[in-house]
Amino acid sequence: MLFSTVLSAALALPLLALAAPVDVEKRGGSRFTYYDTSVGLGACGNWNANSAYTVALNSADYAAWGGGYPSAVCGKKIWVKYGGKTVSASIQDECPSCSKGQLDLSEGLFGSLADKDLGVIYGTWGYQSTKKTKSRAIRRDGEAEVEAEEDVEYDGEDFLTFEQALAEASA
Repeated sequence: MLFSTVLSAALALPLLALAAPVDVEKRGGSRFTYYDTSVGLGACGNWNANSAYTVALNSADYAAWGGGYPSAVCGKKIWVKYGGKTVSASIQDECPSCSKGQLDLSEGLFGSLADKDLGVIYGTWGYQSTKKTKSRAIRRDGEAEVEAEEDVEYDGEDFLTFEQALAEASA
């Protein structure tokens, strides 16, 4: 019995050595590449600088917003996360060669997350809410209390799924 256990372990160890290591970020993540945004007009009708934090959305997700040029998704804010860093970006282009869920990042955005020599990284992304919230403040003005209410941009702490972002856009 001991011999068969040792033999099984001896046969299994070389197979484990052959298994390719899996990048932690790749598990359950989306594929991110980068491209030269300065080569021409983006699908959203804008010229984009490589230094700007912009993305090209894959064609499947681009079409889900109704497609067209420009699409309703153009200008939407998203968050992109890799290696413990989270940055905000704007959708400004379409990536026809990208698979569903994949993003093509501007060089500046990719470089803020990882070394461009990597070429491909795996992370997560989602849509940011664009709702405005009401901020109420009471301040003392001399002896009187003054109550003020103003629109404030959403703070970006919570992020939306595709379905939530689409519902918010059509509301």
